[in-house]
Amino acid sequence: MWRSPVRFSNNLRVLRHRKSTERCFSSSAVQIQDDEVHYPPVKGKYPPGDWTGMEREYVWQMYEREQELLAIPSVQGRINHIKEIQRAPKWLSRDQRFAWFFDGKSLEPRLLNYQFDKTKTLPIDGLPSIYDNVDVKNELEVITPVVKDIILNECERVKRRSDLANPIGMSKEKISKLLVKSLIVKILPYLSSIHSHLLTSEFSEDVFQQAYWDRYSETGLVAEKLKEKSKNKVMKFQGEYKTSFQLKTMQPLPEFVGRDSETCVGQDYPKCPYHPVVMGQCKEKCTPHFLPGVNIGSPCEFGYLSIETVNSYKLDRAAAAYRSSPEIIPELWQGFALSSSFLSTVAQAHYQGFSTYHDMTYPLTSQTIVTDGRKFLFGAYQLNTLHLWKTDESNPICNLFWHTEMDMFEGVKDGNIVGFNDNVLQTLLKFLLLGTPDRGYNLKPTISHIEPTQTIEDFVPRDELVDDDDEISSSETEIENESMD
Repeated sequence: MWRSPVRFSNNLRVLRHRKSTERCFSSSAVQIQDDEVHYPPVKGKYPPGDWTGMEREYVWQMYEREQELLAIPSVQGRINHIKEIQRAPKWLSRDQRFAWFFDGKSLEPRLLNYQFDKTKTLPIDGLPSIYDNVDVKNELEVITPVVKDIILNECERVKRRSDLANPIGMSKEKISKLLVKSLIVKILPYLSSIHSHLLTSEFSEDVFQQAYWDRYSETGLVAEKLKEKSKNKVMKFQGEYKTSFQLKTMQPLPEFVGRDSETCVGQDYPKCPYHPVVMGQCKEKCTPHFLPGVNIGSPCEFGYLSIETVNSYKLDRAAAAYRSSPEIIPELWQGFALSSSFLSTVAQAHYQGFSTYHDMTYPLTSQTIVTDGRKFLFGAYQLNTLHLWKTDESNPICNLFWHTEMDMFEGVKDGNIVGFNDNVLQTLLKFLLLGTPDRGYNLKPTISHIEPTQTIEDFVPRDELVDDDDEISSSETEIENESMD
């Protein structure tokens, strides 16, 4: 079929015009799209904050885990998430799948600096100045004769046991525990009637405490192969401690010093440059546990006072076995008080929503007494930071441990106490009468879901709960039936 060349040229001209308009339209569309492009923000080398001396990859890993935890609204959910994080795959190295066991009651000598270093704690002689404002004059006059009678009675009981032909087998630790328990049981009822924080407190025996944390540490004197494995120089620690007695309150103790004061920042705390292997420490599978002595939801969730009774004879034998001087005994006592205080406050901090990834916004404090019934060590601890995995340059804040030692009496002779020291009882009363005022801020600032407070009904089956009125009426009916018979 023949077509006119004019018609063909006209059709070609139309097609060219259409393509040119399409090209113009496409160019304008691309220009508009380019104007609306928003590039993603450039990821910095480090997250916000100071990360001096830290590996970039490890810092971002810890920062991302912090954001994951902050998105979880409950305390139990965060603790479960920490356990999931530490449940490492089998292909990871041994250092990543295991944690160093921190034994709070270790009898090995020369571990005190190691304990201070791994908890980043600064020891201070004496007690915080806050105790100078606690007036115990009236209570001291009433309690002193009661305490003296308890000491005389307990010493007489011990003497009678030792004079028996077949004495009852009781260790010195058991004897000191009975003495301390008698003192607390007698003192608390009187003080509770006057001081409200003791009236609503809980007193427990044989309290188990657990805590997990990450710690930055130089590898020290170890083989080069171990140095190569731990590039970020961060170690995992899981600690356990079982204290004899613990007093818990509904509100925490007040701060001993400001968290940003010179006492807490930039201090030269004791260092231990040796690897845990050199110190004879052992590893175990890493399963983080946090237990401050109470369950989540308990109304009295803050540790107020921990009392640890020790066996002096056992400590003396341990020192002799390691061929150490008697001067090693005070170090063991300080290690007991430090371990109990640190593990308790770390676990309490996790119950408030903080963790090794998300640092504390306020300090937590605790009180600890270590005694054999005659000698007393009074310790006050303040936990300021959980970011122990950072270097001292990036986190200059350290924890604090005050301590002092004194003897309550020298002995008992002819029914009288020899060398009774009023300062011991006075300090004990100050530890019990230090109030727990409201701090004025939210203790769980990042927690939106609060677990319900537990009561005694949560631990008693419903079928065992009996109404008092029904029980009385049923008993009266039984009595009437018996009288009729």
